[in-house]
Amino acid sequence: MSNDPYILKKNILNIIFLLIPISLTIGPLIAEITFNIFTIIILHEIFKYKKIEIFKEKIFIFFYIFYSITLLSAILYQNSFLIVKFFFYFRLILFLICAKYFFDQKYFNYKYINFLFIFFLIIIIDAIAQIISGTSLLGNSGQYSEGFTFNISGIFFSEEILGSYLSRLLPVISFFSYIKYKNYLANNFNVIFYILCFFIILFTGERVAIIIMLLNILLILAIGKNFRNVTILLLLLPIVLFGSFKYESKIFNRLIDTTYTQIFENNKFNWISEAHSKHLISSYHIFKDNKFLGAGPRSFRIECKKYNHIVKGCSTHPHNNYAQILAETGILGFSIFIFGIYFIYKSFIKYFYYYFKKKRFEYIYLVLPLGALVFQFIPILPTGNFFNNWLSIIYFYTLSLIFFKREKIN
Repeated sequence: MSNDPYILKKNILNIIFLLIPISLTIGPLIAEITFNIFTIIILHEIFKYKKIEIFKEKIFIFFYIFYSITLLSAILYQNSFLIVKFFFYFRLILFLICAKYFFDQKYFNYKYINFLFIFFLIIIIDAIAQIISGTSLLGNSGQYSEGFTFNISGIFFSEEILGSYLSRLLPVISFFSYIKYKNYLANNFNVIFYILCFFIILFTGERVAIIIMLLNILLILAIGKNFRNVTILLLLLPIVLFGSFKYESKIFNRLIDTTYTQIFENNKFNWISEAHSKHLISSYHIFKDNKFLGAGPRSFRIECKKYNHIVKGCSTHPHNNYAQILAETGILGFSIFIFGIYFIYKSFIKYFYYYFKKKRFEYIYLVLPLGALVFQFIPILPTGNFFNNWLSIIYFYTLSLIFFKREKIN
């Protein structure tokens, strides 16, 4: 607390900004409220001080175009519920603009980062307690303690998204660790957190989360440039992996046996599984009948029923971002989406190269968030619903971090 209104406002904004990844563990509603409060406070300041030129920056124009095309697709689909639901997607773009303003005005304060670290450590300890004893510190026993499943969920209780949360948010934690502790201490911090999280994710049974986590570990090893830490991680990873197999045989069955069975289900090669392959086929048929603007965002669950006579491929979404965007927004929306993905991949490769060639530490602040997005948008991996609020907040929050120290990097 402070008697100075300016300092008080900065403190509040910092706490809210760092509460966003924490609020994702409580539920979509709390996350939305936290996310939107931050946006509203910053928007008020932008208009109060007439800083509206920020809305004209090129990166935001890209999002305006994508949003306009997708909204038009929703309107043409003529489902009022979906139109209203997607209309508020614009709040994500506003958040990105506000995050840039937040960093540009140098409102960000390092002293609050420890709150995020402590909370993340609580999640880790809580999950490890459930692995060892069958019940987490917060009282989540679920089916794991009864032996029906090995999928732990820790702080998320009935929602089995712990692995997804850790694998997607750990690069964000690493980002803040480099801000707080710089290179040497941050590298040591990351070794501990990444090993613990990899161990936990194995017990969640979330295969995509394991792949994303391994890719994040490789990135940390590359940018750490610390031979001792690299050696420790390379030695500990197989120990953790095989130790987990020994401790719980169901992990091996899930990762190896189940995956192999699903890919070669019914004596044919499938993308992930036969069900996943059918989702892709349904997406293709939806796209064929709605080539230009697609069938509308979030419409897959409705449209797929029209093709049940061809393929039984219905679900809430196609489980692949690229198939979903193509089916729901058509060629026009897909072209803009691909351009955005291309920009992320290109920027990641460029700044990763600059980090080693120019030996400038600041490039880490671009490499980490861009790398996190690159790994989450690998085309062959199954995904959640692209327009899902929980995932969207993670995507945009991660992307917002590229504005940190942007002027210095430029």
